[in-house]
Amino acid sequence: YTQDHLKNLGLENNQCIAYVHQNTKATHVHIIANRIDEKGKALDDSYIGFKAQNSAEKIALENGLKTAKEVRQEKEISRTLDKELNKELKADILKKHNLSVKQSRTFSEYMQNMHDKGCRIEPTINKGGKLQGFRIYDKLSGLDFKASEIHKNCGMKSMIEKGVSFKGMTMQTEIVKGLTKELVTKPVQVLSLLQPAIKIADMAIKIGRSMDRGMSL
Repeated sequence: YTQDHLKNLGLENNQCIAYVHQNTKATHVHIIANRIDEKGKALDDSYIGFKAQNSAEKIALENGLKTAKEVRQEKEISRTLDKELNKELKADILKKHNLSVKQSRTFSEYMQNMHDKGCRIEPTINKGGKLQGFRIYDKLSGLDFKASEIHKNCGMKSMIEKGVSFKGMTMQTEIVKGLTKELVTKPVQVLSLLQPAIKIADMAIKIGRSMDRGMSL
């Protein structure tokens, strides 16, 4: 193919280097050619890009290969289909979201209701440990979106206005093998649960210090 391409461009007798580039999705050939031939004659490189495009298309057609134009058309069709599928998917998620909001009094209940409908809610936590938003993961398609990407009224503000409570709750998320585990507890309850562990840790430290002093004596 490379020799045919060079011949179509009038470079078959010129110095050149050609190498295959396979580090991209589409394997292709790079050609570096000297436009001055061995007799010192310079190739007319007017419209060289257009000529190269026509040559590549001709070679593709002669050898039953896809032309660049056909590849572009396929990509465009694929993008159009993806866009339509995403539009349908977002509309479906929006229906599930609206229904889950009606069924929920708290964000925790909302997460469970969405989970039951085939969507996983992945909270976004800021540096202060506060919930600042969330993403919606569709289990069937494997796609996920920001809540605002589904609809402008899918965010926390709209949910609060519709009666979903975020107050008095702390939200932490733990990602384990791609799954989001929700831990929703009241701060006072967390502190009370940790008190025994804190006392045990304090006793262990005191015992350790006593042993260190004994060893040094």
